[in-house]
Amino acid sequence: MPEAQAKRLRRAPRSQKRYAGAMRDSKKKGQGPTTSGVDRAANASMKDPRSAQMKSAGTAVGNDTIQKRLSQGANSRDELLQFLTQRLGTMRQVQLRELGLLDARSMAQNKGAIADEQKHGVTAPAPERWGESARLYEEAAIHLCRGSLARGTALIQQAVAAEQRAFDTMTTLVSLADIDADQGVAPGEPPVTAADLDVSATAACDMPEGVQVARDIQNVVAETPNITWRKRARDPWWTLDEEEEEEEAADGGAG
Repeated sequence: MPEAQAKRLRRAPRSQKRYAGAMRDSKKKGQGPTTSGVDRAANASMKDPRSAQMKSAGTAVGNDTIQKRLSQGANSRDELLQFLTQRLGTMRQVQLRELGLLDARSMAQNKGAIADEQKHGVTAPAPERWGESARLYEEAAIHLCRGSLARGTALIQQAVAAEQRAFDTMTTLVSLADIDADQGVAPGEPPVTAADLDVSATAACDMPEGVQVARDIQNVVAETPNITWRKRARDPWWTLDEEEEEEEAADGGAG
């Protein structure tokens, strides 16, 4: 050992001397840097085939779960798209029947009933009433086809409510006989609601052909023929009492 290095070691603290001695012994034995416990565990897992298999199986289970949920979401989307296209088809049939009542001949035949305030539900045809629900169904279809299940489902609920309001206010002059509707004429509950959804999104898909009916419904602009009629007011309330008394008297005389 050179004399200068020996002098420095003599002057160095005892801890440094022990460290220097350990380093010299390590170099002599050809030992490399020590391996930590974490590194040893990682190396062991790489060499253990069972550990690798368990890790691979865990990844596969995770992927299967994701794929299953996506598949369920796609099924829900398809059910909702089928529901709304059928509703649009039914609404279009009803709208066309209401639109047909606006021709001059039909209006002339029905003007007396429309003018009679005592005939509840007999009002002038207004086929534009279906436009709001058709717009909501169309918007729902757009979101569903983009993969947004949550938003599409919420819009369908709004569309069903708007369609029900249209049916409730529709004139009773519209005949609903022989309407081709697999689900029934009036709207029912959608096959999937927000509470049924396991996922809020799924894969995108193409727009079904039946959705374009929504645009046909919204494009209807009806004009009522210029037919004048004399509106019949409701009978005064006291005349109703008189009629009841006359009927009671007639029943008593017959008895």
